[in-house]
Amino acid sequence: MKVTSADGGQLSRSTLSANGTAVSLTPTVHTFTAERSRIRDNDRGFALSQSAMTLLDSQVTRNGIGIRLFQSGATVRSSTIAGNDTGIDGSADASNIDLSGSVVRANGVGVRLLGFGLRGAANAIESNTFKGNGGPGLVVDLEHSNAGAALRIAENTFVDNGAAPVEVGLPGVSDQGAAIRVAADDASVVVSDNQARGNAGIGIDVVGATDGGGNTARDNDGSSQCVGVVCGR
Repeated sequence: MKVTSADGGQLSRSTLSANGTAVSLTPTVHTFTAERSRIRDNDRGFALSQSAMTLLDSQVTRNGIGIRLFQSGATVRSSTIAGNDTGIDGSADASNIDLSGSVVRANGVGVRLLGFGLRGAANAIESNTFKGNGGPGLVVDLEHSNAGAALRIAENTFVDNGAAPVEVGLPGVSDQGAAIRVAADDASVVVSDNQARGNAGIGIDVVGATDGGGNTARDNDGSSQCVGVVCGR
């Protein structure tokens, strides 16, 4: 389905499968809400271009890309992103993300935000479980931020990621097996209170971001448990 109206509308208690793109949001869409729906077995589940979406209590499974962001914003809460080649894929500047209370599991890569310039101060990836993704559970390459923008990565659990490493295109980093991989050009990304255990690489690998404290890592199979932040066990 292609959504073009400014108010966007709502998708509720629906199943969309076997499409090229299940839901396409054009630049004219300011708000769109999908809730209690199943988006599965598509080339792309959601494709956003200069638009905004809220996803609630839904399942995005077995797609090529679960959610694709281009200069767009996504709020994802209490949802499952599973079995996709890439769960959430974001690129280009002036974007924002709020991912919380969700499960990101068994994807090729869980969440990949490359060249991702932030918009707004409320960006957050928090209180999620990243489990059994073949590559990193979360990879962020923050190219630049707009004034006042920030991203909080907090209180997430990363378990058993990285057993089937994939190249994710993050410069300056060779080991693709880490649970959390962050490269930032300033302190606008804060990494705090995350748990990484049993991953097939470095647990938490951070360059250029702020160590917010409280991170823990154990039983990860990399050369170190954590790089760029101090981790307890």
